[in-house]
Amino acid sequence: MSSSKKKKRRLNLKNIFIILIVIASISLSTYYILNLRIKHILILGTTNIKDVEIIETAKIKNYPKIFRLNISQIEKDLKNLDLVSDVKIKRNILGKLTIEITENLPLFYYQNQRKTILSDGSKIDDTSFLGLPTIINYVPDKQLEALVKGINKIDQDILYLINEIEYSPSENSEGKVIDDTRFILYMNDGNTVYMNTVNIKKLSNYFTILDAIEEEYGDLEKNKGVLQLDSATDRYFFKTYAAIKAEEEAAQNPEEDD
Repeated sequence: MSSSKKKKRRLNLKNIFIILIVIASISLSTYYILNLRIKHILILGTTNIKDVEIIETAKIKNYPKIFRLNISQIEKDLKNLDLVSDVKIKRNILGKLTIEITENLPLFYYQNQRKTILSDGSKIDDTSFLGLPTIINYVPDKQLEALVKGINKIDQDILYLINEIEYSPSENSEGKVIDDTRFILYMNDGNTVYMNTVNIKKLSNYFTILDAIEEEYGDLEKNKGVLQLDSATDRYFFKTYAAIKAEEEAAQNPEEDD
């Protein structure tokens, strides 16, 4: 046999050996990936939903094989939870499963219906959420929808400073409703705020307004009052409870003419 044929045979055997190694590597890698169990679960974006509820709903409590999960089905199951608005799931070859939740936040407790209203406007029976403002009277559906949309744009620090919300349309001297979008907010800091859904964005400036009030009137603890944010202008109007009381007493006891 010529040396050239021997050399060619050696090259063919070498190529076959390399192909076998590649096939074996692919097979082992595929086997590893398909049988890799979840090693770490990372849940992001949750405030009101417990991790254990996410894990149990997703059926991953026993750390199943990560690349045999039906991701679309898990996302669908999680979206069926009242407080879940959206879900994104990622996984990697290190066994890490990341579940990113967008929460449907609880906004109010609606006393009239004994329901909790969520940020998408839906109502649920769960009333266990602490610190939510309470809507204390009936609100027509249209105004309630407008309130939810407006409050969704307000910082949560301001939302949770509200204790109670009362629907209170303003009327003229003849008893005719002139603003059916007005609400009264009874704040946890002791102030009362008149607000309508048309100008609800003014509520975002609440802390800035308090700073201005303190600068004008002094200690806020001693100068609680009524803040009106329901005007059509960018201005706000504030009057202390003491000043309001003095005006009421003066109206009830007018000075007699000499």
